[in-house]
Amino acid sequence: MFSHPLPPVNGGVTLKQNQSGQALMAWVLIMVVLFSGLMAALNGYTLTSIATTKRSSDFVIAGQLSNEAAQDALYQFNEGSIANFNDGVAGGVDPATAGTTCSTTGNTIDDAIKRGASWTKNLGCGEYQSAPNAGKWQWTVQDTSLGGATGNRFTVTATGAYGTAKRSVTVKLNSASVTGVRMDANQKIGYTVAPSTVFDYALFGGGDQDGQGLSWAKGPKNSDNVYIKGEIGSNNLIDINQVPSTVNTTDPAQFKNYTSPAYDVPSVGFYNYGMLDSSGAVKGWDARCNTASAVGQTKTACQPILRAPQKMVLNSDFVNSLANKCVGTPYKWVASEQDGILNAGAGNSGCYTEMVFDRDVTVVGTNFFSAFVSGNVTINPGVNIKTLGAANLVIYTSGNVSLSDGGGSTTSELDMFVYAPTGTCGLTDNQADISPVKVVGSLACNIVNLVGVGVEWKAAPAGVDQPGFSGTSAPNYSKKIWNADDVIEGPSGTVS
Repeated sequence: MFSHPLPPVNGGVTLKQNQSGQALMAWVLIMVVLFSGLMAALNGYTLTSIATTKRSSDFVIAGQLSNEAAQDALYQFNEGSIANFNDGVAGGVDPATAGTTCSTTGNTIDDAIKRGASWTKNLGCGEYQSAPNAGKWQWTVQDTSLGGATGNRFTVTATGAYGTAKRSVTVKLNSASVTGVRMDANQKIGYTVAPSTVFDYALFGGGDQDGQGLSWAKGPKNSDNVYIKGEIGSNNLIDINQVPSTVNTTDPAQFKNYTSPAYDVPSVGFYNYGMLDSSGAVKGWDARCNTASAVGQTKTACQPILRAPQKMVLNSDFVNSLANKCVGTPYKWVASEQDGILNAGAGNSGCYTEMVFDRDVTVVGTNFFSAFVSGNVTINPGVNIKTLGAANLVIYTSGNVSLSDGGGSTTSELDMFVYAPTGTCGLTDNQADISPVKVVGSLACNIVNLVGVGVEWKAAPAGVDQPGFSGTSAPNYSKKIWNADDVIEGPSGTVS
C-alpha cells in the first residue's frame, strides 16, 4: 500500500516521485559536467604554468649567456686576441670576422638551438651544456669610432640562446693606451696614459680638482669661424659655451647659458666617476656638463657620453724622463733666432727651458719634431705654426702653453700637439670675429681654457709615445686597456 505524499507547505507544488528522480539525475549530471570542466581547467592551468615556467627559465639562461658573450668580448680585446689598427702590434683577428664563423655550415644561432646544427667554438662563439638543452652564445663587432683614431671605439652585439628564448645586448668598448696604474688619496683608480690616448681627443682636460677641467668659449661675436671639431674629454668639468657680442665676457653674471652652434663633437669622454666637489659631494656624470658657467643649460652639448670610472692621469714622469735623456744643455728656444724653421726628421728632438713663438714657424720634414720643454711655451698674437706635408710638431712640456689676445692682424693657424700634464693651456683671442685663431691637432693639458680659439682635431703621427726614437728600436711604454660602457639590452624574442 502506498501512502499519500505530505501536503505542500504554504500552497507549494508537490513533486511526483518520478519528477524527484529526474531532478536528482539532472543535478548529478550538472555536477559531473562542472567537475569535468574544473579538472580540465586545472589541468590546462597546470600545463600552462609549466610551459610558462620553462619559458621563463629559458629567458633567464639566455640572458646569462648574452652577458657571458659580452664579458668574453671584453676579455678577448684585453688579451690582444683582436687585431688593433693603430697600436703597431702584429697578430690578432680582424674585428669584422669575430663571431661570424660559429658554424661551419653557415647556420645561424637559431639553427644551432632548434635543429641541432653545428656550432664551432671559434673566437666570438661559445656553448653552454645543461640537460636537456644546449645553450649557444656569440658576439660580433662593429667599428663605431667617433672622431678619434680608427680602432679605438667598437660596438659589440652579444647574443645568447637557450631552449625557446634568445636575448641580445649591445655594449661599447673604448680603449686607452696606459703606462701604469695609480691609486689616489680617495682610493680612486687612475690610469697613467700615454700621449696617443689623449691625442685621440681634440681637447682633453686632465685635472680632477674642484674648478679644473676643460672650458671653451666661442668668442665675443656670433660668427661661425670659431669652433671645435673632434671628440673632447675630461676628468672633471666640460663647458662648451658661446658668447654673443652683447655679452660682457668679463662679467660672470652675463657669461652663461650659451651653447655654440659651431662645433662638431661626436662624443664626450667623462672619466673619474665619483669625484668630489668643494663641498665634499659626489658629482654625477650629468652634473659635469656645462656646470661652471652655464647653470641650467641643456646637456645636449655633451651627448653622446663615454663614461669610465677611472681617471686618465696625464703622466708628468713621462715628460721628465724624456727630458732627462736629452743630449746637451737645454736652452730657451726663440723662433726669430732659429729662422722660424723646425726640421721634423725621424727621431728629431730638442730640449728647451722655454719656447717662444715670436714669429711664424714652418715645420718641415717627413716625421714629427719632439720638443721637450721644462718651462712655458708662449705664442705671440698673429703667429702661425704651419706644418708641411707629413711633418708634425709635438710639444711635451712641464709648464704652461699660452696665447694672450692672439688675434693679431691676420688669421692664425697653430698646427701642434701638446702634452702638458701639469700645465694650463690658456689660449685667448679677443678678436675672434676679425682675426680667428685655430689649433689643428690636439691639446691635452691639466687645465684647458680657451676663449675665442677654435680647435680642429687630426690624427696624431705614429710614434708619439716613443718620442726621440726611430725605427724598430723604439721602446713600447704602453699597453692598451679596454673598458665597457653603455650596455643596452635588446632585442629579445624566441628562437625561430
